[in-house]
Amino acid sequence: MSTLKTALDLIPEKIRGLLKDYREDFEQAWLKKEDDGDLSVSFSATFSVKHGANACEVGMSFIKEKIKDKTNFTWDDKQPTLPLKKNAE
Repeated sequence: MSTLKTALDLIPEKIRGLLKDYREDFEQAWLKKEDDGDLSVSFSATFSVKHGANACEVGMSFIKEKIKDKTNFTWDDKQPTLPLKKNAE
């Protein structure tokens, strides 16, 4: 049975690569965050066997820009919906 030692040794290197690739995005996210807010970054590692070979996917996620919005509407259950007219050909 194979061990995960090689994969576990490579994960930090792959995470450093992701951090390097997204350095500017991190900087922008840090500058855009609210004064009392946090910048949360999540890392993951998923192990599997693909096409007979051991595989590891290393992932990272963070929110670069917070989007917050609301919309409201009212409706009346007694009002029937109107049929849509088909375009005349």
